[in-house]
Amino acid sequence: LTGGVWGTFDFNGYREADIYLAMDLPGGFNIGLQDYWMADLPFSDFTVESGSHAFEASLGYESEHVNLNVNYVINEAGGAGSSGGDLYIESRLSFDYFTAFMGAGNGWHTDEGKFVVCSLGLETGWNIEVSDSFVIPVIAQMCYNPDSGRMFFMAGFSVSTGR
Repeated sequence: LTGGVWGTFDFNGYREADIYLAMDLPGGFNIGLQDYWMADLPFSDFTVESGSHAFEASLGYESEHVNLNVNYVINEAGGAGSSGGDLYIESRLSFDYFTAFMGAGNGWHTDEGKFVVCSLGLETGWNIEVSDSFVIPVIAQMCYNPDSGRMFFMAGFSVSTGR
């Protein structure tokens, strides 16, 4: 069982803080639950009209070079922008130095809510060695959304404790 917190913040004032739980299953499968909280809205608002949380269940499969995830938003939350029933499916192919991915979805994943391809991209990663026992994993991603016609660049790093 794995759990954690991550966030998304941009230069335009968008703020999102998320909590997740995930569990590996036999045969390369995994399941998960994530709470997307829109950090500009009250944490205690779980209403349909203005709720700040969208809850997403996921089922995935991962092998050495192939990854497939299916994500399903469980609830309607007006403030978070979820309709409930929002679906997103992503496949990833990993090579020696990069990963290529493609995702399709509906609901809050697309401009008109229709099920279309909404994510095409490349991702790479590397480790910054601080010492013999401390490494910071870094990732960079270039993503194009053909539904909206927008290109995104994302970079991130990870810090964890324990094993």
